[in-house]
Amino acid sequence: MSVPKPTPGPGEVLIAVRHAGVCGTDVHIADWDAWAEGRIKP
Repeated sequence: MSVPKPTPGPGEVLIAVRHAGVCGTDVHIADWDAWAEGRIKP
């Protein structure tokens, strides 16, 4: 996925993220399915 490169403001830094992971729980929460509704308090 490519996104525009942001410009950091005063007191901020820009980091490069080369890899990221998504676990099954993340998918349930993103879909807000029955599993998430029964376990996560919004």
